[in-house]
Amino acid sequence: MEAFMKGIYKNYHANDQKMKNALLELMTEKNGLSNISVCDLVKRAGINRGTFYNHYDSLEEVVESLEDQLTDEVASEWTDCLDFGHADYPSFVDALTNQMKKNEALYSKIVPSIPAYVFKDLKEKLTGIIYKDKNFESDPAIKGNLAIRIVSNGAVALYLDYFMGHKEFSLDQIAEATKFAYTAASK
Repeated sequence: MEAFMKGIYKNYHANDQKMKNALLELMTEKNGLSNISVCDLVKRAGINRGTFYNHYDSLEEVVESLEDQLTDEVASEWTDCLDFGHADYPSFVDALTNQMKKNEALYSKIVPSIPAYVFKDLKEKLTGIIYKDKNFESDPAIKGNLAIRIVSNGAVALYLDYFMGHKEFSLDQIAEATKFAYTAASK
């Protein structure tokens, strides 16, 4: 019985990954989520509609799952910063930039096709990751500092521009400018 359950679990995750990969391919080919149907996705993923609906209720939920996956990876980078005693904004920017460089192809496919509300949600999740640490909650240079929020929002906008194809600046240049602006704003 246990081997049977492991097989089901393995298939569940394999099918989930097939759907995510198929969606990313289709988003690139069809210029966005609005031009894709569930039928397109299941055909590309090589699964049936029932399998899709066992996982998700809509294509938007697949996108949300991808967003959660990316957010979890960023949160993991932040946790690593905390574990190694680098719990500061510049270290977080470095960790975030490294994560983006590692997943640059994925971000470049998904960012142009995601509705704006997803970015707002992602920004709030990432802000929550930073503020979750007690050291940051008590630091008046960060909590409630309008200048820091402006720096963070500006950085998010530049990262989004980058992944939308406006590559005027590299990811490393954005990270360095963000850290510089943060240092200036927190004085």
